[in-house]
Amino acid sequence: MSTNIQRTLLASTLAAALLAPATLAAQPPDPSITRGLHLSLRTGGMGIGFEDDRDATGGGLGLRIGYGFTDRFTAYLGLDGSEMSDSDFEGVPADEDFGAAVVELGGRFHFRTTERWVPFAEASLSLIGVAFDDDEGREVGYGGPAGSVGAGLLFFASPTVAIEAGGAFTAGELQHREVNGVDTDVGIATSAVRIHIGVSLYPF
Repeated sequence: MSTNIQRTLLASTLAAALLAPATLAAQPPDPSITRGLHLSLRTGGMGIGFEDDRDATGGGLGLRIGYGFTDRFTAYLGLDGSEMSDSDFEGVPADEDFGAAVVELGGRFHFRTTERWVPFAEASLSLIGVAFDDDEGREVGYGGPAGSVGAGLLFFASPTVAIEAGGAFTAGELQHREVNGVDTDVGIATSAVRIHIGVSLYPF
């Protein structure tokens, strides 16, 4: 190889090395980051229905923590709790509210990964429960397994902060009733619809 060719190759290599950082710096930042730790705080409404048309509605808060293994897939653990009213569920005193909660372990799929607007779908294994004090002042709780599916939309105000809105449908069965610590088996088909709006953070 001639000296001139060697000099040309060396000059080209040095130029490429010098230009690479400038090229990377010129690229626009990713408008949405869905990898890593995920924290979500939300508020919204819940409608819950029991067999025999014993329905109730209410509002509450939710918390979720998850981890984005890739831009598209996030695993999460979540809790939504609401104060419910307008129900004649067995044992709830007249004109009294009761608490309802859904705990979830699931996964979320993001349909877009490089945009500010990111639609998603999710599914989870869930636990659903209700709790109240009956007419005799006893603490009563019901709980059982369920499954949930949902969808929504993220708008990234910055690469790591998003406004989130969505909804979910949960179906399951209340299989256990506990009254003052005494547990008995029951079987009450249950379903719930939840809507929410909140803030999602991807800090790390």
